[in-house]
Amino acid sequence: MSGVDGPDDVALRLSGAAADPVELRARAARAALPPYAHVLLDLVSGTNDLAVGGEGAEQAWRVVTPVLAAWEGGDVPLEEYAAGSAGPAR
Repeated sequence: MSGVDGPDDVALRLSGAAADPVELRARAARAALPPYAHVLLDLVSGTNDLAVGGEGAEQAWRVVTPVLAAWEGGDVPLEEYAAGSAGPAR
């Protein structure tokens, strides 16, 4: 069993065939957590609302791979622009 018991609690229960279960419990300081920690907390709680499954990842790469190849081969220009700007000049 693992999960997020409330907005601030995280629990992880480890069990094996030869040992008594061990439960680790802590308060999660959400403001101090990096963004990816929220994905991990989501997975530990038994959901995957914030994660992409294997099939979804494969489909994403199926779509993105030809685009990356076109950029790499110079077939389609990759327009770069400064962060925070209005985008590439037209």
